[in-house]
Amino acid sequence: MPDDINALNVAEEIAGRLLKERPELAGRHFSILVTNQDGEEVGRVSLDVLH
Repeated sequence: MPDDINALNVAEEIAGRLLKERPELAGRHFSILVTNQDGEEVGRVSLDVLH
């Protein structure tokens, strides 16, 4: 992704699709970890917050 904000936005989109296709994942404390090219954490998108 061109920047951290864009990467986090894409992670939110992916999380939303995951929950739509696999609603049983909600409430199980799963997150999508977003890292930069150096492997440093940029942020996390919790599947619990989206449902």
